[in-house]
Amino acid sequence: MNTEFLSRYLEQKFGCVTGLELFRGEHAHSQVFRVSVDGPEPYFLKVHRSGRGYQQELAFYQQFAPALTQTPQLVDSLAAERVLLLTAVEGVPCSRLLLADRGAFHLKAGQFLRELHSLPVKDDDLNLVDALLKRLERFAAEAAEAGVKEAVQDVAIPLLEHLSQSEPLKRVPCHRDYAEHNWLGSNESNFRVIDFEHFRADYFLLDLCQMKARSWASEPGLERAFFTGYGRELSEWEARFLHLWSLLWSYSTVFWSRRHGDRRYERLGLQALRFLQGK
Repeated sequence: MNTEFLSRYLEQKFGCVTGLELFRGEHAHSQVFRVSVDGPEPYFLKVHRSGRGYQQELAFYQQFAPALTQTPQLVDSLAAERVLLLTAVEGVPCSRLLLADRGAFHLKAGQFLRELHSLPVKDDDLNLVDALLKRLERFAAEAAEAGVKEAVQDVAIPLLEHLSQSEPLKRVPCHRDYAEHNWLGSNESNFRVIDFEHFRADYFLLDLCQMKARSWASEPGLERAFFTGYGRELSEWEARFLHLWSLLWSYSTVFWSRRHGDRRYERLGLQALRFLQGK
């Protein structure tokens, strides 16, 4: 995005703009700028690369963020340019904190997700179990194309059998990229959640997969802290589903990374598989 255009837009909006700093330029789905104006509070300016991500994040900020206190709030949007102007939130990603501090943040993360998941949302016409089965079919096709037979044997087939034993499932509002890199804070009383470009109604356990694969498998205490905040434990069926879908997420991460030549993200997926498989 042309920064001259952004500067003109901000000057029309605020009058005096004292700073426009690229805050997170390496994000795969967007650029994020920190905006300083002639006033006490800064802003974030987020420029989406995809129309889908823009629409999903805009829907979150319009329909759900006003009911939540731990996310940025929408100030303005430009549909043609896929721009969101948001209130700024301060802090560092939880992933950079010491383990003791991360435990407090996982408790806060559980509390926030309980609040988000409790908000009313319109369900989709497609039955949720059928929707999950469709995703499972796509995953099995990806695994076959990649020549990774164990992904079919260890994940796709067990998940198919597991979903066949399911009670009806319901959708809730889901972040769908919920992990430590999207939690900001400086202490346990300052906890904020960012990056809602994947947001949509989905099965609640899909919000837990990255935590299971990336944090909890190696640090079980973080999982206990999360569920203390979330306010309930999982049933045996739910716990089995979470483990299997976390494996699916890890394999999918590896497949995507290899298609796009992203070695760093591939290492993340492989590490998650080792954690989940106890290797």
